[in-house]
Amino acid sequence: MAEADPTTVTDMAYVQLRELLTSENVRPGDHLGEVAVAKWLGISRTPVRAALQRLELDQLVRRNHNSGYSVAGLTAVDIHEICDVLRLLDTALFIRASESLTDEQSTNLEECVETMATAASKGDLDLWSVGDARFHELLQIAADHTLFSDLAQKQRRRLHWFWMSGAGRLERLAKCADEHSSIAKSIAASDHDGIRRLVNEHIDHMEESMIRHLEMARPFISTRGSALDHV
Repeated sequence: MAEADPTTVTDMAYVQLRELLTSENVRPGDHLGEVAVAKWLGISRTPVRAALQRLELDQLVRRNHNSGYSVAGLTAVDIHEICDVLRLLDTALFIRASESLTDEQSTNLEECVETMATAASKGDLDLWSVGDARFHELLQIAADHTLFSDLAQKQRRRLHWFWMSGAGRLERLAKCADEHSSIAKSIAASDHDGIRRLVNEHIDHMEESMIRHLEMARPFISTRGSALDHV
């Protein structure tokens, strides 16, 4: 029998661990040992180690001083700092995109907003996330700035994984869709002042929502147990 492709096995481990890390049961500080994870997934330690290293780059896990990894978390300071970065990067990217956006890309942005609005009306978080991801992907392509795009994508991913695990996430879907619609219109009109104002307002609202969730749920308190205890 041919051996499984290590890259494919690593990708599988990465996806399954990411889903575990963003579930509502797992808490920061929970331990993730290579041996335990490999046994849980039924694979060798090599792809598990590679997957954990990728998750460390995503800042979803932290390497322990002694052995293994632990689930990372976001503090209020983390949220404030990430939002500060996104205000700068998104404003720059969206203004660049507005200067080269094609009619087809503008139409595609409108379709993304419609997808998000439909998802919000149904409470469909997965569909909403697809529309949101495509919205930002289109603007990153139009902006054509790899470094800014990579930095923004990484920081947004951290916030979204935290946000998607929050109980109050559905409350923001419709408002987020409306905010994306306004931003798309300003980009299509090359309204730079409007882009700056709307990006700041959107991220302000997102930041307030996340801080409120953090204060209410306090999910990022170390349990010092194993993340796999919750599976």
